[in-house]
Amino acid sequence: MTVRELIRNAAEKLQLNDAVGVTHLPPGQGFGCRDVPELLTATNRVLQEIAAVYSPLKAREQFDVRDNRIEIASLQHRLLNILSIKTTGGANVSYRVFPDHIALANGRCEIIYTYPLATLGLNDSVPTWFGLSVNGIGHGIVSEFCLAGSRLDEHFIWDRKFRDYLRIATRKKSEIRVRRRKWL
Repeated sequence: MTVRELIRNAAEKLQLNDAVGVTHLPPGQGFGCRDVPELLTATNRVLQEIAAVYSPLKAREQFDVRDNRIEIASLQHRLLNILSIKTTGGANVSYRVFPDHIALANGRCEIIYTYPLATLGLNDSVPTWFGLSVNGIGHGIVSEFCLAGSRLDEHFIWDRKFRDYLRIATRKKSEIRVRRRKWL
C-alpha cells in the first residue's frame, strides 16, 4: 500500500476528480491539483495518529551507559515513549527522563521505546498495521481533509466511520464471543 493509493481512495470518496487523475500519474510528476498537497497532509496526520495511538512503532537499542546518562539525541529515532529499560540479564533498570537525556545506572542496557512515524511523500510505501485496508484509512483521510476545510458536518460523519473501523480492526480476537446455544 502506498500513500498514492490512500490519496486516490480519499479523493474518490470526496469526488475530487482532478485529484483522482493526478494520483494516476507516474511517480515523479508534479501535483497539478491544489487538493493533492492538502490530502497528503491529511494522510500524514492520520498515519501518525494510527502509529502513535493504535499501533506504536517500537525500536530496541543496546547502549553502554557511561556518566549515568544516555543522550536522547543518540537514539536512532525520535523518542515518543520509553516502554522499558533492562540490563543484559533482563532485570529492569530504574531511570528518569530529562529533556535532553535519560539518567540511569552505568552498565550495558537495552532500551525499548516507541517513536513517531516520519512524514511520508506521495510515492512512499505505508507500514502495515493489523491489516488495515486502504478503504478504512481513507475514512480517516477524508475526515481530516473535511476538518481542515471547515466542513464540520462531513468531518463528524467520516470521523465516526473511521473510529468505528479502527475499533473493529484493532479488537482482540479473544474479545469476540459467540453466545452459548440453548436447547429448545
